[in-house]
Parts: sequence; structure tokens; C-alpha cells
Amino acid sequence: MKKYLFLTLAFFFGMNISFSQSVEEKIESKKIAFITQRLDLSPSEAQSFWPIYNEYNDKLKAVRDQNRLEGNNFSDLTDQEADNLLTSILLKEQQELDLKNEYINKMKTVISTKKVAQLYLLERRFHEEIISRIKERASRRLGSRK
Repeated sequence: MKKYLFLTLAFFFGMNISFSQSVEEKIESKKIAFITQRLDLSPSEAQSFWPIYNEYNDKLKAVRDQNRLEGNNFSDLTDQEADNLLTSILLKEQQELDLKNEYINKMKTVISTKKVAQLYLLERRFHEEIISRIKERASRRLGSRK
């Protein structure tokens, strides 16, 4: 009986992991399409730009994964621990800024500065749209439960 329970749990956990990966992949492909459509890169620009952008995206994801804060019970922190936490947060944010600065300079060697600035704004707009869609879906689900 325990064996079947374990297999069933393993199956559902495996499904959940693959589901979240597939959602992440779908969002990433929509982001690429969103940027591609609006950035208006020439074929030669696209050929040079996308490898740099993908490398940037991979490194940014790695930095964010590495720097993910574990849940803290802030009421239990001493002032020194809170100070250390703040210092750590600022260092992690600086790592992201340094990476962005490095890749902005790399991107400016293959596309115009104007397009690099537009890319930054497009990324923000894409994230805002994703958040808006999530909120809409959540409100529809809550509305349908009433």
C-alpha cells in the first residue's frame, strides 16, 4: 500500500514540476515574441542580438535563483540580523545591476542605443501585462465562485 501511495505522490509531484516548467517556457516564448514584434530588428541585428540577450537572460535568472531570499520570520530577527539581511539584499540587487550594465553595453554593440532602451521598456511592459492577466484570471475565478 505504501508503495502505491509513494508512486501516486511521485506522479503528481512530477506532473506539478513539469507543469510549472511548461508554464515558464510558454511565458518565455511569449516574451520573445512580444519583444521581437515590437523591437523591429533587421535580420542581421536579430542574428547578433538574440544570442547576447539569451545569455543575459540565462545569467540574470542564475543570479536571481542564487540570490533568492529564504522565508524569514522577521519578528524573530535581531537588529544585527536585520542589518545583515538588508546588506545582503543590497548586494544582490547590485549584482543584478552590474549584470544589466554589462549586457546593455554588449547589446549596444549590435543594436542601437535607442533599441536597447526600448528593449528595457518592452520587458517592463511585458511583465506588467503578465501581472495584469494573472490578476484578471484570479478575479474571474473569485467571481465565478460567488
